[in-house]
Amino acid sequence: MERGIENLLVKYITGQASEEEGLVVKDWIRADEKNEARYLELYETWHLSLYADHSIDPDLAYEKFAKETNIQKRTGIRRIRAIWISSAAVVLLACAIGFYLNPFGNSISGRSEIVISVPKGTTRKLTLPDGTIAWLNAGTTLRYNQNFGKEQRSVYLNGEAYFDIAASERNIPFLLNTDKFVIRDIGTVFNVKAYADEPDFEMAVFEGEVSVEGKFSSHNPQKGKVFLSEKQVLKVKTPVLNKSNKKVAEPARKPDNNELIKLVEVTPAQMEEYKGWTDNFLVFDGESFRKIANDFERRYNVKITFQDPDLEKYEYSGTFRDIRDIRSALQIIKKTTPMEYTINDSEIIIKKLAK
Repeated sequence: MERGIENLLVKYITGQASEEEGLVVKDWIRADEKNEARYLELYETWHLSLYADHSIDPDLAYEKFAKETNIQKRTGIRRIRAIWISSAAVVLLACAIGFYLNPFGNSISGRSEIVISVPKGTTRKLTLPDGTIAWLNAGTTLRYNQNFGKEQRSVYLNGEAYFDIAASERNIPFLLNTDKFVIRDIGTVFNVKAYADEPDFEMAVFEGEVSVEGKFSSHNPQKGKVFLSEKQVLKVKTPVLNKSNKKVAEPARKPDNNELIKLVEVTPAQMEEYKGWTDNFLVFDGESFRKIANDFERRYNVKITFQDPDLEKYEYSGTFRDIRDIRSALQIIKKTTPMEYTINDSEIIIKKLAK
């Protein structure tokens, strides 16, 4: 592997990478399935080693880590300052990278990876080796290693899933890794929506308590942690970037965290919004037409294009129960929206109703 991407992987996993470097790493990961598999293994090694009972100087830890991985010291490198990075974590990741980069080795550990992909238009319920029950929504991929449940319980999610986590007799935490955040849990019930191709992250806890860790602000490189308990919902909105990595719409003033991160208490009725899809219905509460269209695309396996961007901003609240086809769903929205649409196989074009 090239030394350049090696350095970026190390910085990305340990929280040192800039936003631009993070995009380079993500492009590299998505370019090849082998790249993704190698990254996931290294990523798992790092996160399983966090939460030691003691803390160390983060500068010394990074220096040791850099030395072990042969990274040349650079001026201006931002070092993460979080007390939960341990010496063991640094050494473990360094050793893993040494094996990972060994040109004479085969795979990192020789373990096979289980990959479950749910196509658009369907959902799937499954039981993991530890007894955890998972419902996977349309267009979702779940990955985990064959040794899951023995020494670790780490899964990797791209999409939406509802989990009923089985308690571990050995108190092995359940780690759910998404594109942006890591969720830690021992035994609870929650729903998480984290599609890599969408900017927003949503999580709702039905029972128990979890922690969500990651970078909650592009203005602050340091990772943070948020705790959620029963009947709490976390919503994180990420500014949308165009192809030149610039924000599509720059706000007139710098937004504060409350505009991008919301942790709210909800009623039992409102909680249905976050698990309705497991019972074949969708619940929306003040959602934009564009976001609803994204759900429709996965649910009905179609592609929706808006000719007028203003239509995308319309907001709706309501429940779609047992709506079997996209035409019926669009007809419901059309009752309160000045729109018309055309359907050509799986291609749908929505435009404003001509006056």
